[in-house]
Amino acid sequence: MNSPLLKLSNFSIVHKETNKTIVRDISFEVHENEVVGIIGESGSGKSLTMLSILGIIPDSLKAVGEMYFEGQKIEDPRDLRGKKISMIFQDPLTALNPVLKIIDQINLISKSNKMEYSSTLDEFKKLLISMKIQNPERVLKSFPHQLSGGMLQRVAIALVLLLKPKLIIADEPTTSLDVTVQKEIIGIIKKIKTTEGKSIIFVTHDIMLAKELVDRIIVMYAGEIMEIGSTNNIIESPLHPYTKLLIDSVPRVDSKPERLTFLQGRVPHFSEIANGCVFFNRCPIAEIGRCDISKPNTQRKYDTHSVKCFFA
Repeated sequence: MNSPLLKLSNFSIVHKETNKTIVRDISFEVHENEVVGIIGESGSGKSLTMLSILGIIPDSLKAVGEMYFEGQKIEDPRDLRGKKISMIFQDPLTALNPVLKIIDQINLISKSNKMEYSSTLDEFKKLLISMKIQNPERVLKSFPHQLSGGMLQRVAIALVLLLKPKLIIADEPTTSLDVTVQKEIIGIIKKIKTTEGKSIIFVTHDIMLAKELVDRIIVMYAGEIMEIGSTNNIIESPLHPYTKLLIDSVPRVDSKPERLTFLQGRVPHFSEIANGCVFFNRCPIAEIGRCDISKPNTQRKYDTHSVKCFFA
């Protein structure tokens, strides 16, 4: 396989005031024309990691570790924003300027990126039409609050594509949408994958939603990577107990009704992390005297499948 487009190595995010680590020593790669899914419950550190890649974490936090893009070590992640890496945010209403019409926001983008305005506007209209918006002129003359959630997310995706980034981060882009619109947005992201040949990081808490879209899955929990593998390996043969519980908690429609599996407890706050495995308090196979006092620091390898667990 060719060298990765994006590579994070021993990457951590630290809370400056308490010196507590929120995201710990994560390493992963994204290759060209690949869609990688990052899965985990709220509080797992998924979105924070993605924000740190673009250098937009709060001043109270600092990112440490190494990041490479196209083989070059990145010292200032702000250099990547826009034309190298762009982000589709979870809530498009807060991602757009609420006091500017969409056409004015395109004007700002063209100026800040030194793009010719009329051709940028034409390209934006074509992108909206490709997303089945038949009246782009009405969208252009609207303020963000005058558009539906699904329409706004299409606008946000079109704005990202205008800059032609090599990597797109989609941070739970369907969370605030109803099921039918979710399917349409997933269809648009699939189209971007196939027709544009873009690399995509797709962040979600829904492992079955990721199954439809991604090539590889990274499972995160409490700021650590628990498991990495191909989508088929993760779904069909999960190795980490957390991954198994995530999959088992999804209701099935092809079998008789039965009691749903559910994860008891909650993701621990970063201030509560002790020396042992971060999943110890919720793990059904944890061993007292081992899992509670020592951490499986290196991921065990099974071909291209890796897992962070003593008993995988």
